[in-house]
Amino acid sequence: MPSSVFERLSQQGTVASKQRDAEERQSRFEKEHRRQKERAALTPTKNELKLKAMQRSPVPQDRMKKNVVNSPKKRDELYDRLAKQETISSAAHHDKASQDNNSSGSGGGCHPLTKSPVRTSRELSQTFNRLYKQDTASSKAHHHQPVDKSLSPKKKVIPTPPPSLLTRKLDYKAPDPPIVLKMGVYIRTTEEKKSGKSYNSLHLTSNEVRKQINLYATSKISAKALAYDIINALFHRDFTPGRHWEISSATLEELDVGLDDTLGDDVQVFVGEKEAVWDHKDIYSVSKASAKIMISSEGVYVDDYSFYTAG
Repeated sequence: MPSSVFERLSQQGTVASKQRDAEERQSRFEKEHRRQKERAALTPTKNELKLKAMQRSPVPQDRMKKNVVNSPKKRDELYDRLAKQETISSAAHHDKASQDNNSSGSGGGCHPLTKSPVRTSRELSQTFNRLYKQDTASSKAHHHQPVDKSLSPKKKVIPTPPPSLLTRKLDYKAPDPPIVLKMGVYIRTTEEKKSGKSYNSLHLTSNEVRKQINLYATSKISAKALAYDIINALFHRDFTPGRHWEISSATLEELDVGLDDTLGDDVQVFVGEKEAVWDHKDIYSVSKASAKIMISSEGVYVDDYSFYTAG
């Protein structure tokens, strides 16, 4: 008895499972069929794609006028003229078509008036499509007129400098004009003194020294301060600076002019010296400037000036 009950239950389960499988297969088939219908409805046909392409790139008005054919005779004349165009694509197409016709031996006959082959509607549609897609040099020249470049010369584009160069200040600064001196400055070297020559005008380019001379002329600085600035200016005028030179400060020694009546009462005399020493890698050299500086209300006289470099 129990065995028969188990067998009956197993048979019932098998039938139920088979029924469920059949229902699932039927449901999947219906869903797949519905999806295919929806996809076919959304997918455009070949004619629709062709219509959209023609709408995106419309045929020019002059070409549309040429394609209007009113009678079979004019239509055949149009095809004969287009068939004679010497383009690579049309020649290859007609050669292939003639080979196919000769090999097959089938033909649609000729028109009684124009003696041209009679074409089917499918052949006419293919010819129209092929001629429309041809991009020949003649059609380009017709629809795109060349531009005379001689009438519109190419403008030269001047590159704009970067903003950093436009806002940057120039490092070079023009020198200030020399200050006009209120008293004369004269010089005589040691060689000129030995030769018995007179004093020459001393041209000082530094406006700092020229300003000091004017300050002494207005009694705002002492004669010793002016003599110090003059010996410094003469030394830096003739000295060539370098990396290992050690420049010392200028020295001044005031002379007593009481025993010399030729210089006058208001004259002050100083002996000034300034030197620089090179002592590097067993090389020792000295550059030295010395002069006798006489300062009075009449002017500044630099006498017995010498500059030398030894070593």
